[in-house]
Amino acid sequence: MRLLRLQDLEIGPRDRIFRHSPMRALIVWLAGFAATAAFFFNAYTRKWPPGYFFGSFLLLFVLLTLRMVTARFHPSNWLVRMNETGI
Repeated sequence: MRLLRLQDLEIGPRDRIFRHSPMRALIVWLAGFAATAAFFFNAYTRKWPPGYFFGSFLLLFVLLTLRMVTARFHPSNWLVRMNETGI
């Protein structure tokens, strides 16, 4: 088996590309960001101290996964490329 870099590939019009879904990652990330905002908003307006705790951990998770989400929008986001000669 030989692994190739992106610049070493011959890209044809009939190639099938299997990749990670960028929209699914973006939707999950935005839902996490909305939940973080909801935790902080409820902690501030309703004087609910656990909201600061849970919101902080969720914010840390959202910030750590931001790079994973942005990587799915790059042209190198593919798992397998299939053409007439094989995989």
